[in-house]
Amino acid sequence: MSPFNLRNGLVVDEIRFAAPKTNSSPTATFVAHDDAGRTPVLKFTTSSDTDSRGDALSNGYSISALCKTRFSPQQLRDNDIRFMQIVEISEFSVWYAGRKSADGMLGYAFTGNLWQTPLLDCVTRPDLSDAVNRPYYHGQPTDRIGTDFFPVMSDTPGLRVTTDEMNTRTKRWNFLWKFKSKAAFLSYLVFVHKDGSREPLMGWRWELERLVVLRWRGGAPQIYNQMSILKPDARSTIVAPGFQTHNILVNPGTMAIANIAGNAAQSNFRSSSPDVDFKEVDYYFGDLDENFWV
Repeated sequence: MSPFNLRNGLVVDEIRFAAPKTNSSPTATFVAHDDAGRTPVLKFTTSSDTDSRGDALSNGYSISALCKTRFSPQQLRDNDIRFMQIVEISEFSVWYAGRKSADGMLGYAFTGNLWQTPLLDCVTRPDLSDAVNRPYYHGQPTDRIGTDFFPVMSDTPGLRVTTDEMNTRTKRWNFLWKFKSKAAFLSYLVFVHKDGSREPLMGWRWELERLVVLRWRGGAPQIYNQMSILKPDARSTIVAPGFQTHNILVNPGTMAIANIAGNAAQSNFRSSSPDVDFKEVDYYFGDLDENFWV
């Protein structure tokens, strides 16, 4: 689509997206817990290529664009075109069950500000203390050739979750049974002016649905079922001014970053946080597989 007439008389003549590339074959890896007395931790990624620690070696989703301009050398130095990403989580739940019904079940699901609420999605520091370059998805500068910008963005959603948790009602260990999630993403190009202000340009929507179901054999976890469906839209999209998403792209303020807020909720799922719905019972319920523990 072209052209994009911006403030201060600047013009982006044309934006051409390359169709998003996906590699959503899921990989589940069990890695040792820091506490030698606990069962392994599950790491689940949308990439089919991982190392021995379960860390992805390739991207699950990547997108790039060619943004053609006729900027002067000074305009090229003063301005940039960057990717921002927004995510809305419609489901995120983790469930555990005991060896037998009397051992109970426990689980948690995202709610409150983590459920169907726009969140910034940014690459974060390893300790999840902050984003690498908030509010943009990553901290890498946009490449240019001549007067053309070549923004690129890659994302590989992953999960790290314990496979055992103590049921405080039954005083018995419960073991990971099922993880399920669904989220909608918007990867969006924004024009960044010299003063740091932004004008949204154009983007691409995509969805991710994940499922992991475990069985336990001889006290060891086994993958019974796993799924990772990553679906980009058929074409690019433009968000009109006045909509909430457009306003976030212009001024995200202090809105939460998905990885940081989600990790905090997972780490404190037993708390009274309004962002986590925690349940713990002293019996089996739901569609738990009768062969869950053998």
